[in-house]
Amino acid sequence: MTWKQLVALLVALGAIGSAIAFFEYIKRFFSWSWKWLDKPWGSGQPPRRITFTVTPDYSQCYWQEGGRGKVPHMLIICGLHITNAGPAQQGQVIDAYIRRPHTRASNYMDPDVFYPRGFARDVVFNFEIAPPVVNSGEDFVADVVVVDQFCGKHIAEGVTFRPQARGDSAT
Repeated sequence: MTWKQLVALLVALGAIGSAIAFFEYIKRFFSWSWKWLDKPWGSGQPPRRITFTVTPDYSQCYWQEGGRGKVPHMLIICGLHITNAGPAQQGQVIDAYIRRPHTRASNYMDPDVFYPRGFARDVVFNFEIAPPVVNSGEDFVADVVVVDQFCGKHIAEGVTFRPQARGDSAT
């Protein structure tokens, strides 16, 4: 190997090493940028999060057949136990919906109701689905999503709603 070939090889290896180092610095920069953008503006604290534990109260999970005009509807009542497991001192529920078919709760969400850490509340949500997605007398199974004040989604998976005849009471 001649002296020129050895210098060319070293230059090529140096260029490859420099390119790898450059891309590593770019990767670190984007990682740092993402972390910086993810935390609240002006605070040195990590982003605020809350963990709600959401479990269904099956004595309050049922559906009824109904309608508006001549359009049939499913009227769904969903009772949930919601517990603030932290780390935020207080939590709020700002939205609730059924994942599929996507249906938002039709009842009012009170913004003055807070969930202190370690505290549980029973909450009832009402949903309407038109047209019905199950036949009369069948169970309806869906995921119910509760959204907190930090836009975190907390899911009660596979909640079973039993059919209820119009004259029955939910017991």
